[in-house]
Amino acid sequence: MNSIFFLILRRMRAPLIFVIASHAVAVLGLTMIPGADTGGKPAPPLDFFHAFYFITYTATTVGYTEPVSGFSDAQRLWTTACIYLLVISWSYVIVTLLAALQDKGLQVALVTNRFVRRVRRMHEPFHLICGAGETGGLVSQTPPRPPSCRREGAPPWATPPPAARRGAARQPSACRPAPPEMSRRAGPHRR
Repeated sequence: MNSIFFLILRRMRAPLIFVIASHAVAVLGLTMIPGADTGGKPAPPLDFFHAFYFITYTATTVGYTEPVSGFSDAQRLWTTACIYLLVISWSYVIVTLLAALQDKGLQVALVTNRFVRRVRRMHEPFHLICGAGETGGLVSQTPPRPPSCRREGAPPWATPPPAARRGAARQPSACRPAPPEMSRRAGPHRR
């Protein structure tokens, strides 16, 4: 699971830095530009908390309204520029995240982690069959028979007589072998 998290973070590094930087610039601008009170007289700029609060609800398009004290024309112009900057930065994040989720490397990592989790959850004994040729296919299709079903002197995978096969439950017809890397990561040495 960590590999998937880091794959996404690696792809999202630049967009997240861009969003953080654009929010920081927007907040810093509002703390430096002088404001205006309700009468239109000059007022001190917003403090960091109120500037961060205003930029946060503006960037998320909630848009409550201007602060009660009002804004100067310079603050309104700065807010307009910040709205465009923040919409572009959040669009960049969303597009990059969608592209990362469609990446083949991430898809392979998801399938590999799913396989590893399934193998680790298995608490019953199992056999690992290497090779998917004719012999591997026969071995994976025919489970070992109890001694009562075996013919005298025949190996465990030998086909029992037709009478013994009629009542036996059928096993899945084929096993699709896992790639060696997945088998190595999920193998018994990892427990």
